Amino acid sequence: MPAIQAIFAGSPPAVSAPIEEFASRPEGKLVMANKEALMKAGMGLYRSVAGDLGVLFNQMYVHPEELKAADAAGKLLELAPPFDSVNPSVAASGENHPSLQKREVPGGFKTFTPPAVQQPPMVAPPPAKAQTKLMTARVNAQSPGSPTSGPVPGAGRLLNSILKQPL
Repeated sequence: MPAIQAIFAGSPPAVSAPIEEFASRPEGKLVMANKEALMKAGMGLYRSVAGDLGVLFNQMYVHPEELKAADAAGKLLELAPPFDSVNPSVAASGENHPSLQKREVPGGFKTFTPPAVQQPPMVAPPPAKAQTKLMTARVNAQSPGSPTSGPVPGAGRLLNSILKQPL
């Protein structure tokens, strides 16, 4: 199958097909009959989140996490074009066949590098004098005081602690 040859060459590194329809076709039966051999040769299988689309991919060029990310973003068909469009175009490519092109072959399976998370800008801590003042206010707010002190003198510790201003 020309599409499988293209996947081995890494151009494209993956193809997709509707699972239900592809399973009844001769190509699908051939892929499923040789599933173990394909997996040993570095191929991988991926089922879309919706469950209706299957992807055959070369693990030297595509990591399964990339497929998951593309599927979640709704761009799975960009990474894994449909089998029915790849197979005839590769078959008709002649001298431009992907397996005849010189390209660098990876030394192993592709590793996944998660997208970089942007860190918020660092905020300088407040000056030491402000930190000391804040800590003193916190300590003073924790001490209960006498029943005749606070916002309502003579009302008791419970009411005074409730009426204290929060920091």
